[in-house]
Amino acid sequence: ATSEGDSIVIHANGFNNPLVEQTGLQAGAGRFLVYSESTPDGDERGNLDDISNRIYDRNFVADPPETITEEGNLFLYDINAVLSVVANDLVVEYGEPIDLTGFIDPAGLIEGDTLENAVNGEPDFSLDPDLRPDVPVSGSPYVILSENGTLESSLGYQFEFVNGELTITPAALTVTVNDASREYGDADPAFDALYEGFKLGQDESVLGNIFFDTTADAASSVAGSPYSITMTGFENTNYVLDGDSITDGNLTITPAPLTIAVNDASREYGDVNPVFDALYTGFKLGQDESVLGEISINTEADASSPVAGSPYAIVMDTSGIDNSNYELVSVTDGDLTITPALLSVLVNDASREYGDPNPEFTALYEGFKLDENESVLGITLGTAADEASPVAGSPYAITVTDLINTNYLAAVTDGELTITPAPLNVVVHDASREYGDANPEFDATYEGFKLGQDESVLGLVSFETTANAKSPVSGNPYPIFFTGFESTNYVPAEGSSIEAELSIERAPLTITADDQKRGFGEEDPDFTVTFEGFKLDEDASVVNGLVVASDAKQQSLPGNYDIRPSNA
Repeated sequence: ATSEGDSIVIHANGFNNPLVEQTGLQAGAGRFLVYSESTPDGDERGNLDDISNRIYDRNFVADPPETITEEGNLFLYDINAVLSVVANDLVVEYGEPIDLTGFIDPAGLIEGDTLENAVNGEPDFSLDPDLRPDVPVSGSPYVILSENGTLESSLGYQFEFVNGELTITPAALTVTVNDASREYGDADPAFDALYEGFKLGQDESVLGNIFFDTTADAASSVAGSPYSITMTGFENTNYVLDGDSITDGNLTITPAPLTIAVNDASREYGDVNPVFDALYTGFKLGQDESVLGEISINTEADASSPVAGSPYAIVMDTSGIDNSNYELVSVTDGDLTITPALLSVLVNDASREYGDPNPEFTALYEGFKLDENESVLGITLGTAADEASPVAGSPYAITVTDLINTNYLAAVTDGELTITPAPLNVVVHDASREYGDANPEFDATYEGFKLGQDESVLGLVSFETTANAKSPVSGNPYPIFFTGFESTNYVPAEGSSIEAELSIERAPLTITADDQKRGFGEEDPDFTVTFEGFKLDEDASVVNGLVVASDAKQQSLPGNYDIRPSNA
């Protein structure tokens, strides 16, 4: 077909141009458009065959000639030509560079086409999400997006995009576990290690929790040391441990320091020593001294050791300690204080006479130790009383005035010293007086004075008698009773003559006859007398039987005759 100035449009099920040397279609100044329902390999284009003048995915209805913008003579095929743009799967170790690649699968080319003439530009491959350079293992696999990029096809190829997978594998770390040490009974310290193989400038801080393991626990012994420390893992999945790249460390368990302070103790003199003990500081795991082995705590003091030597050292013998889990840092001795044994002293009461020396005081004792008796005490019993101490101050306390032996502490119940009056042999003297007189001062003779004393110390000496000034002579004799004296230091001795006699003698009465006169031959007048010597305001009325007479008779010659009073 030939056309000058006009385009030639052919729409057919197929196209057959058997001409090889001649041009089957000549459009002059125009062009030809051949819409074929066949395929390029189903048409016979002859000398019109040019791989660059075919376009796919066009049809006469949907793409009429006026919509065809491509230039030149074209064969338009109603076929879907698709090329697959494939992102390559990729396996990359964490932290290593990620180079995303892909390809266009030539399997989709129509026969006779090549990628070079079918495709222009380059596809684009990217990550979703794109976390480079720190793409963690935990999100793996990641999608490698296959995208159009700058791809285009002048032949009308369509593109389908096939995503790939990016798999991030953990980076292997070389680990050298550091050695560590701790005391017996403590919790394990925080283990650590040296690392090689970190990526992206990272260090162990990115690993999260790091896990170590050891066969040792708090109760593991020093003797079993060292114990292996191995790393078992960590939280960060970007790194992995290679068993061959782990060098274990050693955990050395050192003895726990133990200090011992022997406790002070005390006991009474004469007792056996108490069970000694000690205060231990440093035990672990709730342990006590039972784990140490044989321990003995002793002192040189025994039951007979004196209080004066106190305190005595209480010493621990540590030679029997057989436990390497503890290191004995220090041992402090204790003190055993021996206190005086309590001795009950009941001082016996005593008595003596006034003026005598004190007797030897005695006591009852309770509380002696070690079969001892008062001979070990050096005890002195005494009193404030001496020979001159008065009976009136009695009783006097008898107490312990000295206790030389410091092994005993006396709980004293004082005794009493009773001073009794000294007996005086009293001999009361007889006495006499005239009727009507006051009683004389009675006296006595004394024997038995002490301390060179005499009756002057007796104070007021008392006597009694039934007689008084009016007592008649006819009542003679009257008793004189010794009734005592002021001093309480003496007492009349048994057998003393404490009674005597008071004799009342007649009071001399002078009777003087009064002179009289009468005549011769007269009767005598009434004679009168004058009395001198009456006591107690008495008068002649108390005189009975007084006769006053004269020798003169009625016929007596004148002269002087005696007038004589008498009691005839």
